[in-house]
Amino acid sequence: MRPAAPLCITVFCLAIAPACTDTPRYASADSSGGGVGRGADASTDRVSDASGSGDVRPNDAAPDRVPDAAADTPPPPDVSDPAPCVAISETEIAFGDVALGATVSRTLTLRSCAEIPVQIQAISLGRDTSPAFTIEPSLERPGRTLGPGSTLDIEVRFAPGTEAGHVGAVLIATSDPDSTTLQVSLYGAGRTGCAEAVAVARARGSDGPWTTEVQAPTASTIELDASRSTAPPGTMIVDYSWAIVQRPAGSNGSLMPSNRLATPALLIDTPGRYTLELTVRDSRGQPGCNTARITIVTTVEPGIQIQVNWTSDGADVDLHFLHPRGRWDASPHDCYWLNPSPNWAVLDSADDDPSLDIDDVDGFGPERISLRQPEPLMYSVGAHYFSDHNSEEPNALTARIWLNGSLTFVSEGPIVAQGQFWDIARIEWGPEPRVIVINRVYDDIP
Repeated sequence: MRPAAPLCITVFCLAIAPACTDTPRYASADSSGGGVGRGADASTDRVSDASGSGDVRPNDAAPDRVPDAAADTPPPPDVSDPAPCVAISETEIAFGDVALGATVSRTLTLRSCAEIPVQIQAISLGRDTSPAFTIEPSLERPGRTLGPGSTLDIEVRFAPGTEAGHVGAVLIATSDPDSTTLQVSLYGAGRTGCAEAVAVARARGSDGPWTTEVQAPTASTIELDASRSTAPPGTMIVDYSWAIVQRPAGSNGSLMPSNRLATPALLIDTPGRYTLELTVRDSRGQPGCNTARITIVTTVEPGIQIQVNWTSDGADVDLHFLHPRGRWDASPHDCYWLNPSPNWAVLDSADDDPSLDIDDVDGFGPERISLRQPEPLMYSVGAHYFSDHNSEEPNALTARIWLNGSLTFVSEGPIVAQGQFWDIARIEWGPEPRVIVINRVYDDIP
């Protein structure tokens, strides 16, 4: 902040600095960072790189000062260096009534909200916390570092063993000078002899172990299981109800073949975090006394991931990913539905070749193409409105591009008609890969 010009009055000089108002530093832990490009007009190309930017912490205001009358010039401005900043998703968790023997979990999210990393030095439970509460992970010093915009999830579980009220706290030590210790209050109560059914949920991916927290790659299928849910004596579970309560933008997957079965499955169609909840009802028509929860987080994938969604139900839009040697809609250098797994590089390796992982022919998408090990080349991304299947609805497209696991580009593109082709962007791969916006619509495949 630059001080205003000094006002000299005979024996002293008074420097008048503009007033500064501090901005609230806390940002919601699920607020999105920058670094996401939007669609542009064809006449204006823009560039997005793979590095997102977090919340910018304002510098402290320079204090008002009265310089010595003998000074010829005012002192230099007092500008503070950026400081670490951490944001938390919530400061209180109320689990409510939970049946004895059941476990309920909730997730806290920490987020680095400054331009420099923040150190999460320790995560622990308060000294007087009920043993019914547990956390994962717990950290001891020196802990771990969160880069700008990075997040850390903390799973808090409540498994009461006695019929009583339970209280506690999660304590988080950080290098944020304004939040050296964060505290999250915990509340819950145990219920004895639950006369209703108890929902018990578990999940697994790729024949892995059954658990309530799954890590899996995008485009994989997650198996769900509620068969361990219990009912009171003389009754049985007659109704299972699964619900997807949290999913990333662009995800349209549904539980198959039905969300009312004990063992459905879910296709993870978009990178990000998913939360599913299970409730049950017994043969008397009575609902269960708890809600079971499953969390699914996609693993970070290297290279390029491309996805397109659309708004017209039943329409068929085809995603295209073009090698610089090729031309649209032609093998072997265009990856699309007729050429879903081309071989572009080393013959005996699949990692250096693109793959059409999801091909949606009659829904809202997404269609998805991935390439784990790109070459240092300029790739092209496009989408063709193949068929409207006699739908008269307007069809607006949205494209998303991830570079090395980071969502780098989002474009809410044009409304297109059947047969039209949207030339979306170029991807320049190298040490610092970037997306170059094209955003041009053709009446046919160019």
